[in-house]
Amino acid sequence: MVTGRWLIRVASHARHGGGHVSRCGALAMALAEAGAEVTLQLDPDSPEAMARYRTLGLSATEEDVLSTGPWRGSVLDGYELLEREAPRFLSLAPPLAVIDDFLSPPPGTELAINSALHLDGDYIGPTPALLGPRYAMIDPRFSRLPMKDRCRPAGHILVTMGRLDPDNLTERALDAIGRVAPAAEVTIALPSSSPQAAVLAERARVVRDAADMPGLLGGADFVIGAGGVSLMERMAAGVPSLTLPLADNQRLFVDGALRLGATAGSESNDQGDIIAALRATLADGAARTAMAAVGRRVIDGKGPARVAERLVLLAQGDAEKKNAVG
Repeated sequence: MVTGRWLIRVASHARHGGGHVSRCGALAMALAEAGAEVTLQLDPDSPEAMARYRTLGLSATEEDVLSTGPWRGSVLDGYELLEREAPRFLSLAPPLAVIDDFLSPPPGTELAINSALHLDGDYIGPTPALLGPRYAMIDPRFSRLPMKDRCRPAGHILVTMGRLDPDNLTERALDAIGRVAPAAEVTIALPSSSPQAAVLAERARVVRDAADMPGLLGGADFVIGAGGVSLMERMAAGVPSLTLPLADNQRLFVDGALRLGATAGSESNDQGDIIAALRATLADGAARTAMAAVGRRVIDGKGPARVAERLVLLAQGDAEKKNAVG
């Protein structure tokens, strides 16, 4: 089996959503388990991502190490990176795989990955692709959490809006909980860079830069959270949720989860609609139980291993081509 050195370039700065860091970490761990030597190259000034990867025992750097090859292959994850850095990675660390949320891989990409719930198939145009939730790159620990009785009242609610929350939906979620479930214990997961952390800590327990998100989800009866990777994590964990999309690129993904019955949604992110959606969902134990079952069935936690296996095969084929030419 061909493994060797792999380079994963991840959009890790605090101005980017945290999903890039989460899924690249899961993929790096799967590649390492397959025998690869993996380096994660971060944006400069990415202390949160660096600390997270070190906790996981992964090798990460903020330096540009692309020229320190040879590399067996590379992965790019970041909207700006696909436009700006793909040509260099194609030249210095082929074969190139990209995690592409917009179904528009750069020319020369040898594998594109998009785990959106509504997708299926093997190609994006002429580019080979891994499409759909089978390839969701989330930490397998989420899918190993024990299933709970979701019909019981939600005594512990977790609020997790991810790294970016420009409209302060976290505070709206707290207000909604105060109206609908005032007796519930509330935990808020926030990045240490959040400007709202100090104020929110006066209203609920705050966990900064959660090192054990599987543990937080395992202790929660219900979640109010953002779309994207964090939605897939709670689906894998079998935790029912109310999902509030933070950006346009999350809406299609959230719509897919709603159609599956894997989460509840709100008519909008306005306070009144959030309160109404939360009240209806917390009153319906059968719906919450169904959400948990659907989520775990759709996201089985094996996505990183599937992607890693395909990357290893891709690199092996690339090596065989080079040997044949040589």
